Order: sequence, then structure tokens, then C-alpha cells
Amino acid sequence: MEAVEYGVVCRPDDEKTLVKHIDSFLGSLGYRKMYKSIPAGLRNPGKPEPRYSHYYWQMMKDHPKWFFDLYPNVDLNGAARFPHNLEIGWTLFTNKSDPPYSAADSAALDAFFLSLRESLGFPFVLLHTYQPKENRL
Repeated sequence: MEAVEYGVVCRPDDEKTLVKHIDSFLGSLGYRKMYKSIPAGLRNPGKPEPRYSHYYWQMMKDHPKWFFDLYPNVDLNGAARFPHNLEIGWTLFTNKSDPPYSAADSAALDAFFLSLRESLGFPFVLLHTYQPKENRL
């Protein structure tokens, strides 16, 4: 897994604008809009589970596979996933889902995720690069 978490420097209530920008980017490439879902299941066994009303996600099932999701930085209990980055309203998790990739596939995925970040309409910061088999923060 090649996964990275970014923080979107915005307010939590910038959600509609953020989603609109990402959906527009996806549509420009012929992809469907993001899905809005209610979180289910354990994220990190052994840790208190954050409470979110919803999150957004999208994925590519065909090779080269990719996945990304968009979560609020602060959950319904007021706990921040990244408490040292309270300027972050939303987090963007990107994942190259099914390596190994050819050099061309890897470069295409890197370019896709860069374009995705640039489409946000807000500044973003790198929060965490995940190691193989590392649980999400």
C-alpha cells in the first residue's frame, strides 16, 4: 500500500465547496462523483472509535487501482484526528491500492493524485505517509 494523508486548510463548513471541486475534477476525467457514506466498522482496533456523521470516497476497481476518501478532521465528539493541525477542516487520504505497479502506472497515479489535490480549491499540507501495513491514524 502506498498511502498518504493530506490536510485541507479550510473550515469544516467548506464541505460543499470542497466536494463540488472534487466532483468536478472527477467528472472532467469521466469518473463518477464521490460517494457519501456513513462510517461503519473498526478503523483501528484497540483505540476509541471516532464518530462521524458521514465521509466521502471514490475508487478505481480496475488496475491500476486507487482509492481516496475525505473525512472531517474533527469528529462529532469534538476530537481532532490531527490535533496539531486544527487549521485543517478535512483530511484527504490517497491510496495506490494494489501494487506492484509498472513505472508508467505509478507515474500516472502520482499525476492523478497531484491533480486531485490541486483541484481542491484550498491549500493542502502533507500530514502523514503510511508505511506498509500501518493502520490509519
